[in-house]
Amino acid sequence: MWAPNKIVEFGDCVQFGPRCVVQCDIRIGRNVLIAGDVAFVGRNDHRFDVIGKTIWDSPRGVSQVTTLEDDVWVGYGAIVLSGVTIGRGSVIAAGAVVASDVGRYSIVAGVPAREVAKRFSNDEIQRHEEIFGAR
Repeated sequence: MWAPNKIVEFGDCVQFGPRCVVQCDIRIGRNVLIAGDVAFVGRNDHRFDVIGKTIWDSPRGVSQVTTLEDDVWVGYGAIVLSGVTIGRGSVIAAGAVVASDVGRYSIVAGVPAREVAKRFSNDEIQRHEEIFGAR
């Protein structure tokens, strides 16, 4: 685990599977499941657009915080780029590459990850949040 600005926040009941990597600042809500081999990586770790400098010698880009809201499940081998927000109640499919924000209660898959379904209908979301006690 490495967080460039030392921003690391975990809510209650956060589970990481084996061999996960965190290489960015991160905020994780409560009741979050993260499968094995998931990587949270910096989007701007290596600048490649600095004229007269090699990638090796270039400065790092701006660091961004990754946020996982409550009740999220991230599947095996997913890669999440820094700066994205994964909305409450969402599911990230195994092997997905998440490069943009994920809406609440979305199921996303693919490279790059795209919404493939909603986890619940609007009525079911309302009932779920009443029971779960969404903040």
